[in-house]
Amino acid sequence: MSPRRPRFHPRQLVYVLGFVVLALVARDVLFPSGFARTGEARTIFVRPGATIDDIAADLVSLGLLKSPFAFSILARLTRTDRQLKAGQYTFHKGDSVLSILTVFVRGMS
Repeated sequence: MSPRRPRFHPRQLVYVLGFVVLALVARDVLFPSGFARTGEARTIFVRPGATIDDIAADLVSLGLLKSPFAFSILARLTRTDRQLKAGQYTFHKGDSVLSILTVFVRGMS
């Protein structure tokens, strides 16, 4: 008798792909511009009426985020996308998405 080869199950591939997607989203949420917080301060001005996508694009252009996807999704999931306040904000490269959202909800820094 020859040994049986393990059968491939498509469900296993779905689990692996799901884990990879979750890991990438977690990386973007926890480490939006890299793994080390630097002393580089960046200032952003949020206009009254700016959408979450506008703000995310500005954060990407300043180098505070690599991808606007995690920022926009997290803001919508936590329902903070409608609580963001206009004003001038200063952040450091490496600040987490959660800390950036918290500052936007509290008001000008």
